[in-house]
Amino acid sequence: MKVIAVIADIVDSRRIERRQEFQRQLQACLSDLNETSSALLSPYTITLGDEFQAVYKAGSRVVEDLLFISRSLFPVSLRIALGVDDIATDINTKEAIGMDGPAFHVARDGLNNVKEEKITIVQLYGRYKQRQRLLNSGLYYAYSVMSDWKEHTLSIFYGVFRNQPVKDIARIVGISERGVYKTIKTHNLVALARYFQTVSDEIAAMGEG
Repeated sequence: MKVIAVIADIVDSRRIERRQEFQRQLQACLSDLNETSSALLSPYTITLGDEFQAVYKAGSRVVEDLLFISRSLFPVSLRIALGVDDIATDINTKEAIGMDGPAFHVARDGLNNVKEEKITIVQLYGRYKQRQRLLNSGLYYAYSVMSDWKEHTLSIFYGVFRNQPVKDIARIVGISERGVYKTIKTHNLVALARYFQTVSDEIAAMGEG
């Protein structure tokens, strides 16, 4: 059975101030996704103090969900590896633990590949090597650009990616509609959202292929 395994690691987790408060924030963020993301086969689960993982049955929600996590945990940075491949064991629908297979193996190996990165980075691994290289190059560049963003810029981008009306984005972020339009134009967020949608579509296709 082909799945999308997500394994994430928090950058410099030991340096996070008010660590207990952050752990509650992380748990709340992941719980929100577990309640709202219909594409999950196995829910987001904190497996170690600074790692969490999940399993998706389809890739159409992965990118949006990872943006939600990044926005919710800002300014903490994450290393995230996606493994698109088979799973050899039964799906644990209660917690994302106790499972095994190529999807987890490539995701784990991929996460080890990006262990030195100090910015939020998402990389994809699996059997589609050529598509993987192309997507990962674009994702690496995109997240490098996003590493300098302020919190409101990331929140606005999340809204743009989800095709939310500007007036709704402005209300959620707490700035004027003019400020939202200015941020969208300054950071070319519409074009970047199109790219992220393309990545989402490609991951979905890989999960189905």
